[in-house]
Amino acid sequence: EVKKHFKDVTIVQHKIEGLGNISFPAHYIVTDRTGKSIVIEPTKDGVKLYENPLGVLTNSPGFEWHMTNLRNYLNVMPNNIESRKIAGVEFGQLGGGTGFQGLPGDFTPPSRFLRLVAFSKSSPQPEDTQDAVFKVSHIMNMFDIPYGAIKLNHGDHISFDYTQWSSVVDLKNLVYYYKTFKNNNLVAVDMKKALEAAKGKERTIKMEIPQVIPDNSTNFIK
Repeated sequence: EVKKHFKDVTIVQHKIEGLGNISFPAHYIVTDRTGKSIVIEPTKDGVKLYENPLGVLTNSPGFEWHMTNLRNYLNVMPNNIESRKIAGVEFGQLGGGTGFQGLPGDFTPPSRFLRLVAFSKSSPQPEDTQDAVFKVSHIMNMFDIPYGAIKLNHGDHISFDYTQWSSVVDLKNLVYYYKTFKNNNLVAVDMKKALEAAKGKERTIKMEIPQVIPDNSTNFIK
């Protein structure tokens, strides 16, 4: 239905106060319950739709550019590199993770796209829904921008770009999981329960829930 009607939707610029009164250059990813995914992007030549076999997306420059850039990292893989001899001297690894060495770790959209492909495609198949939610949540941790890591200069003051929340969506059971900057625990929103409780009215759920940190100091193993 989305592929059939996407050209019937008009996308207009809208300044958002929380983003400094700028119009956000959005890139849209749509995924169904089977895992099939598409990307919709407004471009200077109109709104474009792309099949998305990898199921990942970040921001600028554009989806086609990211897919081309991926070819520069075909040597990156999760397998550790074996030791090798140079001039008769054997050199071994300094530690684990040598397969992904060279994968960019900054927070730019191109680097995030590469890491998303690497981590999502190297992750073992989940055992069940809960395992899938936990695995995706840990992958999303790799994109958590610490407060202070990205500074934005605005003349006489500085602001910081950081991860305000991240989410995991269970498309089969229609449950939305999220965690916020002030609460690292996953919070669940069952869309079926929420829809029933809303009783046909437009309602807003308060995202922020205070994080409770259990004290495990004396929980000894007998």
